[in-house]
Amino acid sequence: MDYIKPKQAKVAPFAHLTEKDWKNYQKFIGQANKYFVKSKSDKTEKSKSTSINKAIDCLKSAEQIRTLGKKEQDLLNRLTEQ
Repeated sequence: MDYIKPKQAKVAPFAHLTEKDWKNYQKFIGQANKYFVKSKSDKTEKSKSTSINKAIDCLKSAEQIRTLGKKEQDLLNRLTEQ
């Protein structure tokens, strides 16, 4: 019986967030994705860099609310490398 351990109760990973924080987080992630897509279709280097910088700012704002997910962190890493 020593080797049988009781199951741990699952804790919601976002339980500490308020509804407003969660909506703001989603808004920032959505804006960052829009700016990233926009940067691919921009024609001038200035507009591309502006879109990329705005996407980075949105991701950093989202990161202040809670840690970024794997996809968002990969996107931030790709944008900061450029």
